[in-house]
Amino acid sequence: LNGGMLLFFPEASAAWLSCQLLGQEQVADLLAEPASSTLREVGNIMASAFLASLDNQLQLRALPTPPKLSLAPLAEQLKQLQSEQLSPCPIVCNRLSGGDTSDSLRGAIYLLPEKDSLEFLLTRVGNEKL
Repeated sequence: LNGGMLLFFPEASAAWLSCQLLGQEQVADLLAEPASSTLREVGNIMASAFLASLDNQLQLRALPTPPKLSLAPLAEQLKQLQSEQLSPCPIVCNRLSGGDTSDSLRGAIYLLPEKDSLEFLLTRVGNEKL
């Protein structure tokens, strides 16, 4: 499979997640250590779990590349990811929610398969009972 994946958290959710995992009251800079490596590891774990679920359901093998961390508006991130692809396709979004309190995690996983990969996935989904 070829394409891209973006795990997106609003800045407040990323800061909350980093604080929870690092046992800190606040994080001064999400792009500085140790917050940045913590958030990259969360991205790696979530991307791997997401792709493993696809692998199990569709009997295929997909591996994520090492994660990058950036602090930018969602639209800018999606545009950048699409521009890096050979044949950009529609975006598939899976929203994440960690509760209804003010200390909850919000985010989304965006899957941007390239044209050939999208066609392959649609063929597999059409032939599988999920």
